[in-house]
Amino acid sequence: REPHRADSLGNFPNSLRPANLFFSPLYKMDVKPPPTILLVEDEVSVRNFYQLYLEHHGFRVLPASSMSEALRTLQRDMPAVILVDIYLGADNGLDLLRGMHRSGLNVPAIVISGLPAESPLFEEALEAGAAAIYSKTRPISDLLSEIRALLRKSIGESSV
Repeated sequence: REPHRADSLGNFPNSLRPANLFFSPLYKMDVKPPPTILLVEDEVSVRNFYQLYLEHHGFRVLPASSMSEALRTLQRDMPAVILVDIYLGADNGLDLLRGMHRSGLNVPAIVISGLPAESPLFEEALEAGAAAIYSKTRPISDLLSEIRALLRKSIGESSV
């Protein structure tokens, strides 16, 4: 019987049994956890849509519906990127950015909004510390490109 083939009963030699393959050096791969994104969006349907889309593209998404929920999440987890809506019901996403900047939390953030791209609030968002702006009127693939560009820039991910 050849050493790499099963016998007539389908039995493999000990060296090729699944348990041995599992613990062999061939199985040890450098698997990185997916980049984490904190998604701060008060509208449930929009938040769910972005979360599903980003998870489909290999990201771990931490959803938050308010500034206070986002702050609690930031105490537990450190995302690679933050997506934050400008208007969060009674809260303002720009206040979250300003607070992060004051506390020295240096996580790249993308401000998302349904406002037109010419809105003066986008300039204010950049002044508050946003690394990029995404208007919800643009294709969702543009947001994915922005996220990947920020990840490459901030953590040197070549496989993003």
